[in-house]
Amino acid sequence: MKRNILIVPLVSLAAFAGYVGYWKARHPEPAPAVVRPSDEYATRDGHKEAEADFAAGKLVLIESTPPVSWDRERREIARTKYGLELRSREGEVSTEAFTKYADAYNRVMRPKIVARHGRGVFDAIHREAIARWEARPQPSTVKSP
Repeated sequence: MKRNILIVPLVSLAAFAGYVGYWKARHPEPAPAVVRPSDEYATRDGHKEAEADFAAGKLVLIESTPPVSWDRERREIARTKYGLELRSREGEVSTEAFTKYADAYNRVMRPKIVARHGRGVFDAIHREAIARWEARPQPSTVKSP
Protein backbone atom coordinates (compact mmCIF):
# COMPACT_ATOMS: atom_id res chain seq x y z
CA MET A 1 0.00 0.00 0.00
CA LYS A 2 2.83 2.38 0.84
CA ARG A 3 4.28 1.84 -2.61
CA ASN A 4 1.13 3.17 -4.28
CA ILE A 5 1.21 6.23 -2.08
CA LEU A 6 4.71 7.06 -3.35
CA ILE A 7 4.08 6.28 -7.03
CA VAL A 8 1.28 8.82 -7.56
CA PRO A 9 3.24 11.84 -6.26
CA LEU A 10 6.38 10.76 -8.14
CA VAL A 11 4.50 10.42 -11.45
CA SER A 12 2.81 13.77 -10.84
CA LEU A 13 6.16 15.42 -10.03
CA ALA A 14 7.72 13.94 -13.19
CA ALA A 15 4.82 15.17 -15.32
CA PHE A 16 5.07 18.63 -13.78
CA ALA A 17 8.84 18.75 -14.37
CA GLY A 18 8.33 17.71 -17.99
CA TYR A 19 5.72 20.41 -18.49
CA VAL A 20 7.97 23.09 -16.94
CA GLY A 21 10.87 21.95 -19.14
CA TYR A 22 8.69 22.19 -22.23
CA TRP A 23 7.32 25.56 -21.17
CA LYS A 24 10.79 27.05 -20.62
CA ALA A 25 12.29 25.58 -23.78
CA ARG A 26 12.96 27.98 -26.61
CA HIS A 27 10.49 27.62 -29.39
CA PRO A 28 11.32 28.92 -32.84
CA GLU A 29 9.99 32.37 -33.56
CA PRO A 30 7.20 32.44 -36.10
CA ALA A 31 8.35 33.56 -39.51
CA PRO A 32 7.71 37.25 -40.10
CA ALA A 33 5.02 38.13 -42.58
CA VAL A 34 6.53 38.64 -45.98
CA VAL A 35 5.25 41.58 -47.93
CA ARG A 36 5.44 40.67 -51.54
CA PRO A 37 6.05 43.58 -53.82
CA SER A 38 3.23 44.20 -56.21
CA ASP A 39 3.76 44.97 -59.84
CA GLU A 40 5.04 48.53 -59.82
CA TYR A 41 3.96 48.99 -63.42
CA ALA A 42 0.35 47.83 -63.01
CA THR A 43 -1.01 51.37 -62.81
CA ARG A 44 0.97 52.50 -65.83
CA ASP A 45 -0.10 49.43 -67.82
CA GLY A 46 -3.77 49.93 -66.98
CA HIS A 47 -3.59 53.56 -68.06
CA LYS A 48 -1.83 52.74 -71.35
CA GLU A 49 -4.12 49.86 -72.24
CA ALA A 50 -7.22 51.95 -71.57
CA GLU A 51 -5.90 54.68 -73.86
CA ALA A 52 -5.10 52.09 -76.55
CA ASP A 53 -8.55 50.47 -76.27
CA PHE A 54 -10.27 53.84 -76.52
CA ALA A 55 -8.15 54.79 -79.53
CA ALA A 56 -9.24 51.50 -81.13
CA GLY A 57 -12.87 52.45 -80.53
CA LYS A 58 -13.50 50.05 -77.65
CA LEU A 59 -15.39 51.08 -74.53
CA VAL A 60 -14.55 48.66 -71.73
CA LEU A 61 -14.97 48.64 -67.96
CA ILE A 62 -13.27 46.13 -65.70
CA GLU A 63 -15.49 45.03 -62.82
CA SER A 64 -14.34 43.40 -59.62
CA THR A 65 -17.71 43.08 -57.92
CA PRO A 66 -19.63 39.82 -57.73
CA PRO A 67 -22.39 39.43 -60.30
CA VAL A 68 -25.94 40.45 -59.41
CA SER A 69 -29.11 38.57 -60.35
CA TRP A 70 -29.78 40.91 -63.27
CA ASP A 71 -26.17 40.84 -64.49
CA ARG A 72 -26.97 39.13 -67.81
CA GLU A 73 -29.48 41.84 -68.76
CA ARG A 74 -27.09 44.60 -67.65
CA ARG A 75 -24.24 43.26 -69.80
CA GLU A 76 -26.55 42.82 -72.79
CA ILE A 77 -27.90 46.38 -72.55
CA ALA A 78 -24.42 47.83 -72.10
CA ARG A 79 -23.16 45.92 -75.13
CA THR A 80 -26.08 46.42 -77.53
CA LYS A 81 -27.34 49.88 -76.65
CA TYR A 82 -24.11 51.63 -75.60
CA GLY A 83 -21.34 49.55 -77.19
CA LEU A 84 -19.82 49.04 -73.75
CA GLU A 85 -18.05 45.82 -72.79
CA LEU A 86 -18.16 44.90 -69.10
CA ARG A 87 -15.30 42.59 -68.16
CA SER A 88 -15.14 40.75 -64.87
CA ARG A 89 -12.83 38.32 -63.14
CA GLU A 90 -15.35 35.69 -62.14
CA GLY A 91 -13.99 32.92 -59.97
CA GLU A 92 -10.48 34.35 -59.73
CA VAL A 93 -8.78 35.85 -56.74
CA SER A 94 -7.94 39.51 -57.20
CA THR A 95 -4.33 40.43 -56.51
CA GLU A 96 -3.08 43.83 -55.49
CA ALA A 97 -1.46 44.29 -58.88
CA PHE A 98 -4.70 43.49 -60.73
CA THR A 99 -6.65 45.85 -58.47
CA LYS A 100 -4.20 48.67 -59.28
CA TYR A 101 -4.38 47.83 -62.98
CA ALA A 102 -8.21 47.78 -63.02
CA ASP A 103 -8.44 51.04 -61.05
CA ALA A 104 -6.07 52.81 -63.45
CA TYR A 105 -7.88 51.37 -66.46
CA ASN A 106 -11.30 52.43 -65.19
CA ARG A 107 -10.02 55.89 -64.15
CA VAL A 108 -9.19 56.53 -67.80
CA MET A 109 -12.17 54.77 -69.38
CA ARG A 110 -15.04 55.91 -67.12
CA PRO A 111 -14.82 59.65 -68.02
CA LYS A 112 -14.61 58.77 -71.72
CA ILE A 113 -17.77 56.66 -71.45
CA VAL A 114 -19.56 59.46 -69.61
CA ALA A 115 -18.39 62.00 -72.20
CA ARG A 116 -19.72 59.86 -75.04
CA HIS A 117 -23.06 58.71 -73.54
CA GLY A 118 -23.90 61.29 -70.90
CA ARG A 119 -23.64 61.58 -67.16
CA GLY A 120 -26.38 59.11 -66.19
CA VAL A 121 -25.33 56.29 -68.49
CA PHE A 122 -24.53 53.81 -65.72
CA ASP A 123 -27.74 54.55 -63.83
CA ALA A 124 -29.73 54.16 -67.05
CA ILE A 125 -28.12 50.79 -67.74
CA HIS A 126 -28.87 49.59 -64.22
CA ARG A 127 -32.49 50.81 -64.23
CA GLU A 128 -33.24 49.27 -67.62
CA ALA A 129 -31.57 45.98 -66.67
CA ILE A 130 -33.57 45.74 -63.44
CA ALA A 131 -36.79 46.50 -65.32
CA ARG A 132 -36.03 43.78 -67.90
CA TRP A 133 -35.11 41.31 -65.19
CA GLU A 134 -38.34 41.99 -63.27
CA ALA A 135 -40.41 41.66 -66.47
CA ARG A 136 -38.80 38.34 -67.32
CA PRO A 137 -40.84 35.34 -66.13
CA GLN A 138 -39.16 33.99 -63.02
CA PRO A 139 -38.92 30.22 -62.53
CA SER A 140 -41.38 28.98 -59.96
CA THR A 141 -39.84 27.68 -56.75
CA VAL A 142 -43.04 25.93 -55.63
CA LYS A 143 -43.56 22.46 -57.05
CA SER A 144 -47.07 21.61 -58.10
CA PRO A 145 -48.41 18.17 -57.13
